[in-house]
Amino acid sequence: MPPLTRVDDLTPYDRNRVICVKVLVFWFENFGSPDQKLHIILADLEETKIEATITGGLFDHDNITGLREDTWYFLSDFLVLYLPEMMSNTSNMFRIWFHQPTKMTSTYDRSPSKCIEPLRFSRIRGWRILTEIPIGKPCLMNRVGCSRFHLDPEFYELEEIKERTLSTAYAWAATNSRCSDLDD
Repeated sequence: MPPLTRVDDLTPYDRNRVICVKVLVFWFENFGSPDQKLHIILADLEETKIEATITGGLFDHDNITGLREDTWYFLSDFLVLYLPEMMSNTSNMFRIWFHQPTKMTSTYDRSPSKCIEPLRFSRIRGWRILTEIPIGKPCLMNRVGCSRFHLDPEFYELEEIKERTLSTAYAWAATNSRCSDLDD
């Protein structure tokens, strides 16, 4: 994987960059029509914001159905375009444009240590922490799609996460567990 780039270092028509970004918010325009668009506001590790757009023909249902706000992703093989300020939802004059080879990979699966740290303290929605952890290594698990990310938390950290979030999180440690093993 190429070295990570900051949003501030992007220039128009960049193609071979990799950035670690957090999805702040996303919304659809013309949902369900052939010209539908997905707009995303992203922020990098330095909290620099940039808007991203995915147009109708490029929707990858595996990526989009798993897209979550307040979640970190690696973004690669995207195109950077100039965006007139009056058309932007951020103060950034550039926009990330998804095209056919663009990849958006959750940092849950692979991440550099400097990218996983913000994830530890991100808001966690729709998850629950189990205080009685089964055999194995503690981690947080999301029921939708059964994405898993390892925080390597100590028990006091689990309690801290539990107290800091309004919602809850699943903690599941069994290495060979399946989605059906998760009970409400």
